[in-house]
Amino acid sequence: MANDDARGEAIRAFFEAPGNENLFPNCPFRRELSHLHECDAASGDMILGHMLGHIIDHRAGQPCRNESGEMISAISQDNIQHELRFVYNDCNNPRLNEDRQSGADLDPAVLDPYQYPEYHGFDPEQRGCFGADSRAELMAEAIRTYMRDPNYLKTVAPNVAARIRAAVNPNPALNKIIQFN
Repeated sequence: MANDDARGEAIRAFFEAPGNENLFPNCPFRRELSHLHECDAASGDMILGHMLGHIIDHRAGQPCRNESGEMISAISQDNIQHELRFVYNDCNNPRLNEDRQSGADLDPAVLDPYQYPEYHGFDPEQRGCFGADSRAELMAEAIRTYMRDPNYLKTVAPNVAARIRAAVNPNPALNKIIQFN
């Protein structure tokens, strides 16, 4: 599947469609869509899941203004930033994931951030995303994680999971395609 040129075609087509070409332009994974055929299966699946998370966030969200005053659509992140950032770090922190692959059983929730700073604080800002772009990255990654492992997200970020369910499940544009339990 890693060399399948059709991989992710529907997601690429969404982002190339008129009116969508400027959605999430600073997402570090957006530029990878045209290179999916070069990715291993796990990396490709992660990129596609993340970009699908952006689409779901956009479709399920409510109109709001970003820092530039532009109208965008996004799921509200009021009072769930801490959980969103925990999930992003836990799933994307390169040092944490590298050490886990070598067999270490590491849980940032129980590791003291002062004693183990390398396992904490990896955010979209480390990938060059700030403001509204950072928030979009946090939600896209939370949605990707929910699709991949619902029990994980409901356990470590129950308020994020509830917010995603509340935005997606009653949405008639999405609920015939995807439901979150």
